[in-house]
Amino acid sequence: MLEVLILAITPILIVLFYVFLKDKYEQEPLSLLILSVFLGCLLVFPAIIIKAQMNYEFSNIFFNCLYKAFILSGFIEESLKFLVFFVLIWFNKNFNEKFDGIVYAVYISMGFAAVENFYYIYNSEYLFQSKLDVAFSRAILSIPLHALCGVAMGYYFSKAKFELKNTYLILALIIPVFSHGLYNFFVIFENNFLENSLKITFLLVILQYWRVGFKWIKEHSEDSAFKNEDFNK
Repeated sequence: MLEVLILAITPILIVLFYVFLKDKYEQEPLSLLILSVFLGCLLVFPAIIIKAQMNYEFSNIFFNCLYKAFILSGFIEESLKFLVFFVLIWFNKNFNEKFDGIVYAVYISMGFAAVENFYYIYNSEYLFQSKLDVAFSRAILSIPLHALCGVAMGYYFSKAKFELKNTYLILALIIPVFSHGLYNFFVIFENNFLENSLKITFLLVILQYWRVGFKWIKEHSEDSAFKNEDFNK
């Protein structure tokens, strides 16, 4: 059981630590980072309630997968993260450089991912998988997906904030929703319906998303208002 707990929490800590280190010119208050993670954790519970209320089974399995992936997972989960970010961070004085958007969005996402991770591992018997299998698959797939959605959301939140273009706020929601939904669609749909060629295509899309995600992190990390300040030398 110890190895399951380690596998469940380690990738989340790695993501949090990595983003924290990339914020090298003006790091955020620890109290606000902890609050972001905590609120992200709490989001799982309204997400479960809303999903239960909106759960619907289509007779067509394709549309059923689309609905569960893009609406029940992608839209509901990413919209809740978006809402917490906007209420907690958007007007906060500490949101004063572009990389801050990525930091806070990722921390909120990792809080959500942590609780969701333990929820799925705890209920792994219902998935007919061992706890270790579920923890491993989520460590290499689901946790990075939540992190990348956080990067995308934070990237466009910052562009909206500092470039004064409200259209970026729409992208801050649409891109994570679409990315999250696409990932879930392939996970739900793959076992019986996807050909190997489509699975390879999906893998290439995920790898490309990783490349773009790291590019966004580098872009906003280096585009810091505090980069040339004397106290950061």
